[in-house]
Amino acid sequence: MKERYINTALVCLVASVVVMSAGCTGVMLPTGGGTRISDDNLTHQQWYSQHEENPDKYLYNPENPFEWTLKGMACAASGGNHEGALEYYDTAIGLDPEFGFVYYEKGFSLLNLKRYDEAKECFQKAVELNPDFKPLVEKDLRYFVRD
Repeated sequence: MKERYINTALVCLVASVVVMSAGCTGVMLPTGGGTRISDDNLTHQQWYSQHEENPDKYLYNPENPFEWTLKGMACAASGGNHEGALEYYDTAIGLDPEFGFVYYEKGFSLLNLKRYDEAKECFQKAVELNPDFKPLVEKDLRYFVRD
């Protein structure tokens, strides 16, 4: 029970950082550097605003890909469980394969697991869906993948 409480608190913390920084028209990724990623998709904006209105209810909506992405981020942040986070990201992708944010986060976890080719594929998909991810992807690849 205590572990579930901690995980829920982590998800709330990550979600608060993302949503409060972004408002309803963009996502501020918690990657440092303060890079703003906008998301013009109205459905995605609705997810962000729903979470802002009622974070507790939002945590238990299994049909919302943003929720699964946040759970993956919390999983990765709590003890660096990037392998476990991949399951959450894959669920989110299954629900909405057009959600660029989840591909970015999945790519970041794959980088941490040193699965560079898979990470690059996820990053390419994130940039394809939302070109605003390109500077973050380039920065992450320079940091993690050194030739």
